[in-house]
Amino acid sequence: MSSRDMMIYTAVSSLVWVGFYYGYRFLKLKNDMLGYEWFFLAVSATNVILDKAGVFEFSAYVWHYLDTFSKLFGVTVIGAIGLMKVTHNFELSKGKEVLVFVVALVLSYGFETLDFMRAALPVASMLAAVLFLIFCGCIVQQAFKYKLILHGWLMVVLIVLNLFVAAIQDFMVLPNEDTAVFFNKWVIETLAWSLIFTEIFYVYRALARKKGMA
Repeated sequence: MSSRDMMIYTAVSSLVWVGFYYGYRFLKLKNDMLGYEWFFLAVSATNVILDKAGVFEFSAYVWHYLDTFSKLFGVTVIGAIGLMKVTHNFELSKGKEVLVFVVALVLSYGFETLDFMRAALPVASMLAAVLFLIFCGCIVQQAFKYKLILHGWLMVVLIVLNLFVAAIQDFMVLPNEDTAVFFNKWVIETLAWSLIFTEIFYVYRALARKKGMA
């Protein structure tokens, strides 16, 4: 196994751990939207590893599908709704939460299978990422408002990093992309996601404590 492959496996494995571990901790905080979406991220990353290891042929389809789901709806729409519990004291009923997941999964299937929707996927993915990161700006504003200075600045840095990742994913070509050990899209994107998904948990928990919601 090459050094590049090892780095990719390590980066993707970090997302597996972040998804399962912090998904469980979000469930402990009674936030099902974020908890289950983080589980989807972990399952997607797990199937990336299985696919690249040649274990299951269908793993490629699973992670492509879940990756589309998370980029367009899971992290973005569902993530924003989940975060609104601590930012705006807003929470959907359990039935509506299930409905949101079902609709998002159906639409994601359309983006994976229908040509006219697939053609719009790069632009839709970029817009969804930007809109979610703009919403993360609300988290930053509240972090500074409640004197969570370190969390505020960490979110600022990670938002900028993930905006860069969103830009390079579909619209830029990196130098030596096929041979670079670290500076390739797989590693940069996965580590950027792992970092911001980890920090989202900690800033969410800190805000919940400040507001007496924890």
